[in-house]
Amino acid sequence: MNINVLDCTLRDGGYINNWNFEDKNIIEILSLLAKSNVDILECGFLDKDIEKNSNCTRFNNVNKIDKLLEKVEKHNSSCVVMVELGKFNLNSLPNKKDVKIDGIRFSFRKSDLEEALVQMKIIVEKGYELFIQPISTNSYSELELIDLIKEANTLNAKAIYIVDTQGSMFKDDFRRLYYLFNEHLEKNIAIGFHSHNNMQLSYSIAIDFIEIARYREIIIDSSIYGMGRGAGNLNTELLADYINKKIENKYEINYILELIDSYFNSLYKQNNWGYSLAHFLSASLECHPNYASFLLNKKHLNINEIKDILQGIPDNEKFEFNKTVIEKIYLEFNSNKRIKINEPNLGNKNILLIGSGKKLNEKIDYIKENLDKYIIVSLNHIPENLDVDYVFFNSEKRYYEFKDELNGIKVITTSNLSFSLDYVIDFEKVSSLEEHYNDNSAVMFINYLCQIGKKEVEIAGVDGFDKNLDNYNYSEFDKIVEDKAIDELNEKILSGLKILSKKIDIKFLTNSIFKSKLKQKIVGVIPSRFASTRLPGKQLADICGLPMVIHVLKRALKSDILDEVIVATDHESIVKEVEKYGGRAILTSTKHQDGNARMHEVSKTVNGDIFVLINGDEPLLEPKHIKESVEGLINSKRADASVLVTPYEERNNTTNLKMVLNRNDEVMFISRSDIPSDAREEKKPMWKGFYIVSYWKEFLDKFVLEFEETELNQRETTDQNKIIEYGYVLQAVKTESNAISVDTQDDLEKVRKMMENDKTYLTYKDEI
Repeated sequence: MNINVLDCTLRDGGYINNWNFEDKNIIEILSLLAKSNVDILECGFLDKDIEKNSNCTRFNNVNKIDKLLEKVEKHNSSCVVMVELGKFNLNSLPNKKDVKIDGIRFSFRKSDLEEALVQMKIIVEKGYELFIQPISTNSYSELELIDLIKEANTLNAKAIYIVDTQGSMFKDDFRRLYYLFNEHLEKNIAIGFHSHNNMQLSYSIAIDFIEIARYREIIIDSSIYGMGRGAGNLNTELLADYINKKIENKYEINYILELIDSYFNSLYKQNNWGYSLAHFLSASLECHPNYASFLLNKKHLNINEIKDILQGIPDNEKFEFNKTVIEKIYLEFNSNKRIKINEPNLGNKNILLIGSGKKLNEKIDYIKENLDKYIIVSLNHIPENLDVDYVFFNSEKRYYEFKDELNGIKVITTSNLSFSLDYVIDFEKVSSLEEHYNDNSAVMFINYLCQIGKKEVEIAGVDGFDKNLDNYNYSEFDKIVEDKAIDELNEKILSGLKILSKKIDIKFLTNSIFKSKLKQKIVGVIPSRFASTRLPGKQLADICGLPMVIHVLKRALKSDILDEVIVATDHESIVKEVEKYGGRAILTSTKHQDGNARMHEVSKTVNGDIFVLINGDEPLLEPKHIKESVEGLINSKRADASVLVTPYEERNNTTNLKMVLNRNDEVMFISRSDIPSDAREEKKPMWKGFYIVSYWKEFLDKFVLEFEETELNQRETTDQNKIIEYGYVLQAVKTESNAISVDTQDDLEKVRKMMENDKTYLTYKDEI
């Protein structure tokens, strides 16, 4: 008997951490496994589409593996790598004699067998040991397996495997396959076993394998700490310990335990793997585990419904995960449960949807103060300390979780539920989006609002899911924990919101990962105060045949990022002038002392997500600068507002604002003095702020309504210092500009001369 342990941690374990093993850890793992006398070390995958050149165990060429193996003392271990059919051009493989890899494990599906046979010949011709890995071996008929074994004999493979992809084999299933392999396979070719521990039987089947294969070389796959996709794999340390105690004392297990203690314990805490309900279901019903995971991650279905859906998967689709198939079955399952439609009358008030995210608390006081403004619909839960008009359930599971807390609140359900309460809307209609379906509660209800003609909706607490945070504002035990599932759910919600945002104005009251990724409504506001202190009436001063404010307006309208441009003024003459040239102007209060307050008044009547303050005194501004300011705000993960800055060298000019930035280009301080000081070095350019400032709408509200005057603001006479003083983030966006603020008659004359040859001016000159 010759028993070989093949450790597949760096390959199969990579499904847990997306193969993101640092190079130093790859070397350490291989080195200690070799020291422990593990017979075969699997280094990872060969994958032509991988772009990473380091810190990953999916490699785009063998040379990268060789560079790592140069630092590994292999002792008596051999090294292999896996190739999945279609993922790597085997013709590009160097010959075995030129590399440190000993063998290729070749993985393929039954439907690709003909092509697989062609590819495996290439592996053998290049001198590598060939390990044949037929996915879902138990999906083959007896005759199909005999034909495959004969091909293995012809190729003189190193090994051919029994692969339990679904983790659904019992001992008698394995024995049936083993005896078939043993009867027809040449004695010099090893039989391998690769299991998944869905039924917690990997260890017992491995022991049985050892006991019945007394006269043949065998290979058993395992991984350190059982690390592997889903329910994980057979543990290398357990298998090695059993062989030491019952067969032959050949493995130095302490090295493996050292790896678990120093590395894999921590990895397990970050990326949990092991037995789960999904893997029991998939094994029990003999289907791919991703089918069960897909349905469990819906969080809408009870366990019996999941079993019913899994049983509806056609036999020819069970062994390979097909997302299109399971989505179709899921949709049909829900559409077949028809309850009579009885839609609610939501009236004419604004609709506010309440999600279950923790960021709801940011606006809870505001919502309570404005209850009369809204019809409030909570999504699949009942929020604490907030009265709502309706609760929308598209999940029986969620309904039963909260039904005892309803206390008379009216309930809207979808027609796929097995019961009806107050109101029912059509599941099939509200889950359909441009030939796709989306069953997220927020997406479904917004879709319903579109269908009944609503033009806008506000949302609070639809945060998006973050694997590093507690995503619920109530105690939730049935959480999505898989990174991939979280990413897919966020992507599906975002996709639905993007489609719907073309039909309805979606306004986020609270922060959300979707907010910056949706098309925001961006409003440019040009404050234009007639009674200027230093140069009264300058907004109407003629520059090359146009009033200065019209130059600014025409340039702002050329920005492709603005949805609307409005001149906010305190004087009828400016309103008339703007309207004369086809623009929109709003007459605002004469009491406003600054452009921010004037813009805020506009924001009360004009809907927008981002408001951009465009200085009406800078007629040479470039449209691209508006886009730069807005994108700087959107792309920053922290900023509440953004301001453009440009290099500046003039000294002792207190008209212009100088800004000091931190390493993240966030503004630390603003002054009319020259900062930072040049006391100890030659003069260097400073950063001058110029007035294109972008604000998130909710921050604009806070800035104008809540921020009181500060001492620094009074001394420097710049409102933006208040942002910093109150602990918020003002993002600086660096650019180049020759824009001049017109504050004096000399400034005006400079601009008139510069305008004559200005390229942007020439694009609208003929419109005069």
